[in-house]
Amino acid sequence: MSKKQFIKDLEPNMPVKSIFIVLEREKALTRNNQAYISLMLADKTGRINGKIWDNVSKFDKAFEKGDVVKISGVVTLFRGLLQIRVDDIKKCREDEIDNSDFLPVTEKDRDVLFKKLLNTIESIQDPFLRTLLKNIFSEEKIVKGIKDAPASISIHHTYIGGLLEHTLNVTKICETMADIYPEINRDLLITGALLHDIGKIDEYTFDRAIERTDSGRLIGHIAIETTFLSKEIDKIDDFPDELRMELLHLILSHHGEYEYGSPKIPQTIEAAALAYADMLDSKVESFIEVTGKSKKNWSDYVNFLGRKIYKKRD
Repeated sequence: MSKKQFIKDLEPNMPVKSIFIVLEREKALTRNNQAYISLMLADKTGRINGKIWDNVSKFDKAFEKGDVVKISGVVTLFRGLLQIRVDDIKKCREDEIDNSDFLPVTEKDRDVLFKKLLNTIESIQDPFLRTLLKNIFSEEKIVKGIKDAPASISIHHTYIGGLLEHTLNVTKICETMADIYPEINRDLLITGALLHDIGKIDEYTFDRAIERTDSGRLIGHIAIETTFLSKEIDKIDDFPDELRMELLHLILSHHGEYEYGSPKIPQTIEAAALAYADMLDSKVESFIEVTGKSKKNWSDYVNFLGRKIYKKRD
């Protein structure tokens, strides 16, 4: 079944007859003890809330979280946000589902991007860091994962190949900073940039929707990659203890602040540079994605950015 309507095109009072993936579902009661089902629906263009008010007992058994469903209903406006009042819902058969309807993919050639990553590794002069990078980026799981994984669920680079794009963007920013500031250890900073989000390969699952894995929820990508890198470093004879400590510090502090989930705050020049580079790319990309989705001159309020975004008129 070809998807006819996408979330980005929905407007108030518009009839809806299309397919979506169910990210969340919860059966609840109103204040008047009326049963209803609350949904979080998604496709490759975004997410939208849905409500089932009628025939709740019938539809309650018709689908589960994670199912792709056919929905008929109408778009409503509740507290300034769009949602779908669902009149009918039915689980899709596998032959009715086109996965490309649910996960966007980068328009860039991921093989070309990965070659740029490999070329960057060749520029590393430190033999221990170069060996570490070559070992990691020759692993089949890592190669496939970084080409496929998104960089986040809803904030920036939220598409297949997003992790690779974000990694290269952060690396380019770091290369520029290393050129400007000779006090920076370029090899250490670039290594940190290439590896700072490698744990997201295991943090996310991304078949039809981007969600966190069990390890992503319980451990998180920073802890995942710190453990992973420690094991990879152990495989290299005579890897300097000081270099190991500084590299792991880059990984542990790259979110910059405790309030952003960083186990440590940056305490070296390279760690500070990486944290700022990571923040810069994620923020700018967020602006790009918000303005690209907005059909108005001003976007809705964006929680991550703490503001509405102005979109220039065409």
